[in-house]
Amino acid sequence: MDIVNAAGARAAWYDRHPLNVGIDYIIDSVAPHGVTVRNTYTVPLNKKAFIGGLGVGGGRVTPPTASGINYAAVYFNYGEANEVVLCIYRSFAQGEPILYQSSVNANVSINTGETVDIVTYCANTLGTMFMYGSAAITEFDI
Repeated sequence: MDIVNAAGARAAWYDRHPLNVGIDYIIDSVAPHGVTVRNTYTVPLNKKAFIGGLGVGGGRVTPPTASGINYAAVYFNYGEANEVVLCIYRSFAQGEPILYQSSVNANVSINTGETVDIVTYCANTLGTMFMYGSAAITEFDI
């Protein structure tokens, strides 16, 4: 729904044709791996976007022979080689299959060409992990 004031002025960017375009990633069993981008959202031309709730997590499925650091994260990338970690979970556990998770309400607006990435990393030796990430994103006309 478009919102226009009585004088007929153009509505603020956050009231112009909102569209939910959130991204997700989930895997039930992943082997050790390097830094891997699992899903990406790029703000299209003539659009602006708002990042709301973020969530990431993971845990052990089968035990590793040696534990390493594991993480899932949501990154915001802007400009050239500039990135900010918006939400991250990290674990360094060989023991019980515990769900490690993190969630945050980011409330960040991003501009045309900027991106949001869901990234995972697992430095265990053998074993498997489950991992997930999600970002609630709404885009608008500018």
